[in-house]
Amino acid sequence: MGPIELFIFALLGLLLYGIVVSFSPTLFVTEVAILTRSKRPFVHTLAFLAGIAIPLVVYIVLAITITQTNQEFQIPSTREIIGSLPLVSILAGILLIGAGLRLRASQHLAQPSPDKAEEHPEKIFHTKSLFWFGLIKMGTSLSSIAAILLGVSFIQSFVTRGAFQTMALLWFLAISLLPFVGLASLKRYAPKTFSRLQKSSDRVANYDWLKVLRWVFLASGVILIASALMSLS
Repeated sequence: MGPIELFIFALLGLLLYGIVVSFSPTLFVTEVAILTRSKRPFVHTLAFLAGIAIPLVVYIVLAITITQTNQEFQIPSTREIIGSLPLVSILAGILLIGAGLRLRASQHLAQPSPDKAEEHPEKIFHTKSLFWFGLIKMGTSLSSIAAILLGVSFIQSFVTRGAFQTMALLWFLAISLLPFVGLASLKRYAPKTFSRLQKSSDRVANYDWLKVLRWVFLASGVILIASALMSLS
């Protein structure tokens, strides 16, 4: 495939990584609560998205540094036998296992309480609080960090030209924020569809369903690490 074909393939592949990065039932439920209960949903959504976007940008920059370093990283004493260490896959695998273990330790999801939101909206929906909540929640999401590492590595593997790489990275960031922007757009332009999504938010936060996700993270992490170690042989 030529550079343009590879670029299009990378954009399509990044859809999956972007969805994994943004996937967080807690953030999803918080955004729904903002749009339905806040007196200033637009301002509070912007603050919430800003908090989410900052760690995404930081981790993308760090992932670029790690993947570029990994391309030149060699184990000096066994260079000819082992070759380069698949650092990105190992790190991503460890992060996914950590995410699975964290879900296992969690007994419930922290989410805004509708009753408390109605009683004290000025405390629940405060611009700074929403900003810091989005920043901390996204900044400590191990599965999101793992997906960012894999996504950036994917870009650098399939997109070789500098301008195309920049466009692919911006696309990756946009896809990671798209679910939250999409919710706000649905609330404004398709309220009936938004209402159906709001009703399904309880199923998203169901712990039994998260139990399945926990095993997906654990299995994915083990597979990534195993495949990385097998590539050393």
